[in-house]
Amino acid sequence: MKRQKKLREVVNMDDMRNTREASKASILEQIELIEHWDNPVIVLMPKKDEFFIDGNLELFLSAESFTERIRKIPKEQKMVYSRIPVVIAISAVCKNDCKGMLIRGFEEGEVYITKEELMPLRDAADMIHMLQALKVNQLTKKRVCQLLQDKTFYMLGDTPSAVSKEEDLYSFDMTRIKGQSYDAVKLYMTKEQALKYNVRNFEVHGYTFGELANKFRNRYGLVIEPQQGFATAFGPDEI
Repeated sequence: MKRQKKLREVVNMDDMRNTREASKASILEQIELIEHWDNPVIVLMPKKDEFFIDGNLELFLSAESFTERIRKIPKEQKMVYSRIPVVIAISAVCKNDCKGMLIRGFEEGEVYITKEELMPLRDAADMIHMLQALKVNQLTKKRVCQLLQDKTFYMLGDTPSAVSKEEDLYSFDMTRIKGQSYDAVKLYMTKEQALKYNVRNFEVHGYTFGELANKFRNRYGLVIEPQQGFATAFGPDEI
């Protein structure tokens, strides 16, 4: 009895819960959705166009982890699989009535993340989908601008100078858009993303897209996540 009492004193359940939560937060950070949105992952499915097995999406980060799982499935149990970008897998969980996502292939081993725990990534996933839809002409720039009006973005630096464009070079971070005749202010989807690319040590400021459009319209364009494959630029007369 004394031994049991000692064990109860040593194991703090709050500490264990905090450790699990910290571990899952670390997993979400490792996914780095904005940087690695198009990384291919394997999803195991009960049949074509149906993502969920017992309410969960089973996702594999490596061929090895997928092969190991397949070996354990009875031959009479027919399953299919699909290789998709990780952003689509995350969107599928966030947008559907399901329990969560089971991830295999991390060094930490098998990781289960509930739908609620995955929801912080939904805004980024939705944004990437929208910008990709624009690239393949499923949406117009005018419509995307309307949808972005209340979305918050982060810029490096602040308000444009009333003096000259040369002065603006020292006020905020911008870039010349390839193939275009205008400069665009760099925008980031999160403060963390902005800080990652803040090589000139500007102050980081968050504004809605609508506020930024009012600040820079007819003077500069806006470019969202310029370092990423889904980077999207809007000209000075398009915002």
